[in-house]
Amino acid sequence: MRAKPISPNEQLCLVMECRSSGLSDYQWCQMNGINSGTFYNWVSRLRKRGAAVPHCPNKTEKLAVVKQQSVVKMDLVPEPETFSLLVEQNACIPDSIDRFRNLLLGHPKTMRLRYFVGAEGDIELPSSIDMPEMTYLAYGSSITHGSLALAAPYTYPFRIAGKLKCDYLNLGFAGSAYLEKSIAEYLVSRKDWDFASVEMGINMIVKAFTIEFFEEQVKEFVNVLAADHRPVFATSIFGFNGTGQDKAEKFREIVRKHAEGRLIFTDGLELLNNPTYISQDLTHPSLEGVEEIVKNWSVVMKSELRERDAEVRERPRNR
Repeated sequence: MRAKPISPNEQLCLVMECRSSGLSDYQWCQMNGINSGTFYNWVSRLRKRGAAVPHCPNKTEKLAVVKQQSVVKMDLVPEPETFSLLVEQNACIPDSIDRFRNLLLGHPKTMRLRYFVGAEGDIELPSSIDMPEMTYLAYGSSITHGSLALAAPYTYPFRIAGKLKCDYLNLGFAGSAYLEKSIAEYLVSRKDWDFASVEMGINMIVKAFTIEFFEEQVKEFVNVLAADHRPVFATSIFGFNGTGQDKAEKFREIVRKHAEGRLIFTDGLELLNNPTYISQDLTHPSLEGVEEIVKNWSVVMKSELRERDAEVRERPRNR
């Protein structure tokens, strides 16, 4: 019977386990029932894929089994060894969690684990002064979460964060952004963001939600967010090409009624209202639509944040 194929991530875990075992490649392969030729094929393919596979100084050396043990001095608290795992963009880390956990727990030294996604060459972790000064939190539907985006860089929260030079947290709820009061309370309870955006309405234009229910949800949701001192940018339903346009327009009016003057409100049609920028599913923006949202909303955010920063700087200091 043909052996079960081993995925690239599992191959990487096995190679890392070998190279951190203290054994030669040949010894480790013999102990684990793996053909050494197969092992080196894995190493070659993984390096071609960009994985950071450490070199083995004596990879072909066949060592005899040690029959006599020596007494050596050991530090009770060894110097931590850094274990680096290079992961390709969008790869799962890694497939075999149990095998990876065993690798870490079985390592003879204390370990630091660092993930470098798509990185090559010498790596230096950022210091505190290298980190962004602000963090942006985005709440909304699958449009916020990134439906139709091929990767995180094509979501509007990611691209807005790039334009504003800040970190970001994407809390898009695909298909279930129902504006619950408890979610608003959770958002304001988090202390890891400096400003936020909320996209409201598109998930609730289905028949299950009445206009009256939607207004009550918006009212309570906005009340909680408005009580927080941090700036929150709010918008309604972006332009789309599907059915339910009349209900969507009523929803936009409701969001404006409760958010304007309390949050930093911009109508969804001011951010995206181009039918040619909507994807084939008639609802989600295409990549051009995402760029349209980024272009328009980032201008609003940058202007507002700049004004607030200027106000803070102009306040008299307590003597």
